Amino acid sequence: MIAIDYKRLMKMKVQKVQKVQLVTAFCNNIERGRTMSGQGSGGNVLAAVCSFFFPGLGQLVQGRIVAAILFFAIAGIGYFFAVLIIPAVIGGIFHLWSIIDAARFVGTD
Repeated sequence: MIAIDYKRLMKMKVQKVQKVQLVTAFCNNIERGRTMSGQGSGGNVLAAVCSFFFPGLGQLVQGRIVAAILFFAIAGIGYFFAVLIIPAVIGGIFHLWSIIDAARFVGTD
């Protein structure tokens, strides 16, 4: 006969439900565009650091997909044609702009 520890089983069940609720709440916040707090928050600092390494990644972390794609595409194309000098300067400007934009973003609640 197998002994079942009902208290332990119920505790595991409650923990699983809590994890599911946490993930659901996080996904709902992403859909509403509320993944980061206001300007100057730790989330914005993280987003700015992400944009430093890859232009547009900070916007993606903040849940702004269109802005992320635009920053990445413009800076990437500019860097790709770096041999022509002017596109590299434009790419650098957009890369810097993506960092500043990620750091100064204020979400709507």
